[in-house]
Amino acid sequence: MTEQIAHAYTYSVILATAACAGLLGWLLYRDSSAFLRARRQRLLRALAKTRLHAVLVRRRIDPADYAAGIGPETLRQQLQRCGRCERTLDCDRSINSAAGDPPIARCPNLAAILIACDRRGLRTAAADARGSRP
Repeated sequence: MTEQIAHAYTYSVILATAACAGLLGWLLYRDSSAFLRARRQRLLRALAKTRLHAVLVRRRIDPADYAAGIGPETLRQQLQRCGRCERTLDCDRSINSAAGDPPIARCPNLAAILIACDRRGLRTAAADARGSRP
C-alpha cells in the first residue's frame, strides 16, 4: 500500500511539473514576436473587413500604421464599436461618396481617427469631422 502511495505521489509530481512546463512554454510563446506578429495580422485582417478600414484609407491613413499606433487591445475595442454601430447606412453613403474625406462626426471611433490624422498631419481642417454629418 505504501508503495502505491509513493508511485501515485511520483506521478502527480511528474504531472504537475509537466503542466507547469507547458504553461511556462505557452507564456513564453505568447510574449514572443511570432505570436505578437500573428495576433497583429489577425487584427489587420479583421480591420480590412470593416467600414473603419475604408474610412482610414479614404483619409489617407495607412491601416497598418494606425493599428500599430493604437495597440492591439484598443484596435480590438474599436473593431467591436464599428461592428455594433447603428449608422451603417450613413457610413456607407459617406464612404462611397466621391467628394473628399468621408465625414465622421458620428463615428464611434472619431477621437482615435482624429488623433491618427493629427499624428500624420492629415487633418484638413479643425472642423471637418465635427461639422460634417455622415
